[in-house]
Amino acid sequence: MEKRPAGITIISFIYLLVAALGLMANFSFTGEHWFSTVTMLILAVTSVAFFLRQQWAWWVIGTMTMFSIAVNIPQLLLVVEHTDKIPNVQKYYLKHGGKLVIQSLILFFLFSQPVIDFFAFKNIKKSKQFLILTAAAAGLFLIVYLL
Repeated sequence: MEKRPAGITIISFIYLLVAALGLMANFSFTGEHWFSTVTMLILAVTSVAFFLRQQWAWWVIGTMTMFSIAVNIPQLLLVVEHTDKIPNVQKYYLKHGGKLVIQSLILFFLFSQPVIDFFAFKNIKKSKQFLILTAAAAGLFLIVYLL
């Protein structure tokens, strides 16, 4: 059995923590946030499955990472375009730019050879995996923004 890369444990913990904080935030609001609650529950289950070496969890984490990148690129471009009109613009550069950097590093890590070996993706090319993730993220992007 392949040894679990340390990054798998770290990413699993981070996403589990994000899910827990997201659920706590959802329940502290007075309104019904069913979509966000379901998303956080899926993220919690996925983070545990990712730690436990489930291939489907790699696909979900990868899709969510690509989705986050796809959402933050236009937001960062909007901040750049309206820099002169936004008070305290630095925090928005940090927020969206930071998300892009972190999610890009996670995506890069997901395609590293130790992670590919750990999840036993030996019969699928990285380019095909990347295209599948891109298509899945694009589909998710369309679903979320058309709802």
